[in-house]
Amino acid sequence: MSRKSKSFSQLYDYLTRDTSSFSFSRNTYTNPNNKKEFVNEFYTNARHLRDARGKVFMYHEVLSLEANELSIERQKEILLDMADKYLYQRAEDHLAFGVVHEEKNNMHLHLMISANEIEGERRVRLSKEEFSQIQQRM
Repeated sequence: MSRKSKSFSQLYDYLTRDTSSFSFSRNTYTNPNNKKEFVNEFYTNARHLRDARGKVFMYHEVLSLEANELSIERQKEILLDMADKYLYQRAEDHLAFGVVHEEKNNMHLHLMISANEIEGERRVRLSKEEFSQIQQRM
């Protein structure tokens, strides 16, 4: 899901609504537990982009596992491995933040991904075909 507003703070709040959830970040320097500084890092990176109406500033994506009999810890390990491989293919040089959610026997991981690479001046957009290829490889 693409977001055309700089709503990093709102998405951060949604992702971290359960304070016991496991989180990780990629290509960031600040501690994800310090909301103000962490969200500011995403805002600062987005400032490299031209403000243009209708343009994407970030992506909110979800990786999910089907219901299974694996332990919660094992599922988390699998999701983190999936996220690492996914981000390597999808947004290797972008800011990224991920949070694991355990809901209704549906373990999933939310990702907040910057639209631009670190200090990049251009938005990086995948075509439907490129996105589909990543999904197939996953």
